[in-house]
Amino acid sequence: MATTLSPAEYVTYYNLGRALHERGRDRAAIATYQTAIDLNPTDSTFHLSLGASYETLERWDDALSAYQEYLDLAPASPRAELLKGHVVALMENQDRTRAGG
Repeated sequence: MATTLSPAEYVTYYNLGRALHERGRDRAAIATYQTAIDLNPTDSTFHLSLGASYETLERWDDALSAYQEYLDLAPASPRAELLKGHVVALMENQDRTRAGG
């Protein structure tokens, strides 16, 4: 028999991920955010926070992927336009780094 989780249960994972991120424990935060995403893949906020932890660890491709997932899930959110600009800046920085400059 499959168990259905309540929203409070996957939000708990998200909140734990935020607490870990705020304490600089981003590797643990990523694992915790991923659990929240596995339980509720359509919550855009989970992807946004996952991207922030990846970015802190300078895992640019993973950050961009998480941010893109957020944008795909919440294209009309108030954060979307700001995040689009941030994503462009990250991509440009990545291009400069790869080009050696």
